[in-house]
Amino acid sequence: MSVEILMSCMYQNDFSIVKKSNIQSNAIIVNQTNIDKVEIKEYDFGIVKMISTTERGLSKSRNMALKNSTADFCVICDDDEVLTDNYVEMVEEAYNQTNADVIVFNIKSMNINFRPQEKFFEKITKINKYKSYSSVHVTFRRKIVNDNALSFNSYFGSGSGFYSMAEDSLFFDDLHKCTDKIYTYPGIIAELYSKDSTWFKGFNKKYFYDTGAFLYAWKPKMVHLLKWYYVMRLFKKTELSVPEITKQLNRGIKGYKNKEIYKE
Repeated sequence: MSVEILMSCMYQNDFSIVKKSNIQSNAIIVNQTNIDKVEIKEYDFGIVKMISTTERGLSKSRNMALKNSTADFCVICDDDEVLTDNYVEMVEEAYNQTNADVIVFNIKSMNINFRPQEKFFEKITKINKYKSYSSVHVTFRRKIVNDNALSFNSYFGSGSGFYSMAEDSLFFDDLHKCTDKIYTYPGIIAELYSKDSTWFKGFNKKYFYDTGAFLYAWKPKMVHLLKWYYVMRLFKKTELSVPEITKQLNRGIKGYKNKEIYKE
């Protein structure tokens, strides 16, 4: 079995991020910067390919990494993670134990003031088909992604220019549609040193507009039912009125249909 890191990052000038992130396996690093270039460096543990690109958007970076991957198992990674020393063995052991297509691991959040520690998985558990997880938790068998031509929706995610979130939820939902062999695993695969969010600026009009777009992309036939969940769950966390929240959700639904960006 081979394990490969799929990393998205920005403005790297060299391969120093390999040591910084404790990469100890083959890796594809997609580096959003001001040049287009491919570099390959050999290490004792394997080969790291850095693809520098002028293309922008987290989802596009993830897709570029997917396209270039050749491993049996892929580990999604960001530049604010430090992988644990035994992550390769952990991934191999987890897939041997479960015969899974997708495994979600624990991430230890090191900045709990910005990103509170999520509840740790304490045992191997099959994941409900409606549940999704942030990309940094996710590993998968590359064959399941290739055979089903899965990719991240490039209209969503940081830097997309359209809708600034939920690319990982949409991708995870696509995984659910292709396989039911999706599990949690109790091992900690990385420490996460979260920085300030590049997209979340509070529960403002843009947030609800983008949420409406996500809901339509996710469940178009149920969107006008699901939107009320967000109204009821978040109306106490925003200065917006319930009619204004609903208005922005509806704007986002229509906006995604027409692939329109948010405008005041």
